[in-house]
Amino acid sequence: DIWMNPSRPRVVTVTHMGNMSNMSVCCLRYRYKHAATRIPSSYQRLYLYNNIRGHHRGQHDGRRGQLTIVACNEEPASNNTTNGPESHSKTGEGAQQDTAMASSSSSTTSPLVYDGIIFDMDGTLSVSCIDYQLMRQSLDIPQGDLFTVMETWDDGDRILRSMDTILEIEDVAAGQSKGMPGLEDLLLYLQEHPVKVGLVTRNTEYSVNAFFESIGHEYRDVFDIIMTREFPYVKPDKRCLTHFADAWGISPARLLMVGDSTEDVECGNAAGTATCLISGGGNEITSEDDKTKPPRGTIPSFQVDSLYELQQRLEKRDTNLGWNELSLDDRAMDAGAPFQGLEFFNFMFESGAVQAPACSFPRLRSTILETDVDNMHPGDRILHLGCGDGSLTKMLFSAGFNCVGADVGTSAEKARTRGLATMAIDPTLSKIEEEIKEQMGDTLFDAVVFLQDHPHNSSTATALISSTQALSSLRALTAEGTGTCIFEVNVPSNDGTAFSKESFVSTVATPSGWTVMSVDQSETTLRCILLNA
Repeated sequence: DIWMNPSRPRVVTVTHMGNMSNMSVCCLRYRYKHAATRIPSSYQRLYLYNNIRGHHRGQHDGRRGQLTIVACNEEPASNNTTNGPESHSKTGEGAQQDTAMASSSSSTTSPLVYDGIIFDMDGTLSVSCIDYQLMRQSLDIPQGDLFTVMETWDDGDRILRSMDTILEIEDVAAGQSKGMPGLEDLLLYLQEHPVKVGLVTRNTEYSVNAFFESIGHEYRDVFDIIMTREFPYVKPDKRCLTHFADAWGISPARLLMVGDSTEDVECGNAAGTATCLISGGGNEITSEDDKTKPPRGTIPSFQVDSLYELQQRLEKRDTNLGWNELSLDDRAMDAGAPFQGLEFFNFMFESGAVQAPACSFPRLRSTILETDVDNMHPGDRILHLGCGDGSLTKMLFSAGFNCVGADVGTSAEKARTRGLATMAIDPTLSKIEEEIKEQMGDTLFDAVVFLQDHPHNSSTATALISSTQALSSLRALTAEGTGTCIFEVNVPSNDGTAFSKESFVSTVATPSGWTVMSVDQSETTLRCILLNA
């Protein structure tokens, strides 16, 4: 709509955010090809002017610059690219009309639903060339998240050998890197809108550089933040996405996380962003023949088959915001929902009852980088009772906690299929001390946590608020002086007796040897923090 009248030149000014040394390349790659497709054939020439006053191409000062595109039938009076359009600018009514038209075009660019979009790389922006099957076979990890499983290993040499294998497979894939179909069009589309763009990958900086080498290094400037696994936080630790939100000053609900894996969706849902799963990337949540509904927290806000379809949905605004800004009707199908227990998870952090390290997967990182985690808190060792399908356990693990799940046999097995360390226990906790010592020796935990989020763990909930024997056994499994027990249970209401937190403290918690740090009771729940003082 800018090029409506071929009788006069049309002027459009665009802003370039990167280094000046990349100006001419970026202009030609991003703008010339894209704009030329929209210029009627009556315009014979397209002129590009560098409109950076007082700056010369080649300067690395990182300041913003502008590019002016002029389309006209006849060559302008001057073709001086350093002076720009001032050398042939018009005056009077014609100039005012051109300026008004250019301003109108800029102001009518429709904003996207999102203020920021964050992309995974492998299988999302780039064609997936990583041989995950070979990787799993070589590491002997048939199921579950690779980093989560490796974080449970105590053998440092095995971790180093496995990381060497991962790097070799990734290096081969990096040499074959190429962009996904529709990538260039999507990046050009995003450049035309006031939206922040980020990249977060569990791959290396080397592989990211190989990706941009394959598609053109000028595309790097499209991304405001690029985060590789060298960054302290990696997926599915939600802190890697809240870093984007904090850096940009944008509410997580106004961000979109786009990826092709469980970890991408889990991370975005937990952080409160909207999530988009791209099918066919080579690392999908489930196969087509697996009809089992995935666990809550792994269901994306919406799903697309390609970057083309993603762009179409962005253009049509056919998308959802993050979970916290959805209506109750939009929440009905759990699409975009965080994992069950997110509020409890945040409560543990905010209360200080548990302490996480300053990075994701600290034991894995310290072994690979040969650094001493003693310089920072390595993350509490946690026994997670009633782990269920492992959603909360996995989030605890990804946030740096050394977490072991425990539940009845069938539930423990569900969590184990996600690569988590789990064990089967009697849900009444009558033998919990013997069961843990039999499977883990004399291991002491920094915290025991429990969230009643499923009918099957009602027996455990009952034991925690009524059995001094169960609480005494749990105290014996925690570190003296610092160990904690944090739980949230449903308040019993079917026995005709009013339950009170005062009664719980005086008849159960204190007699079992715990010091009550906090206890809060609502109409439906009891939330407690006990200290093994």
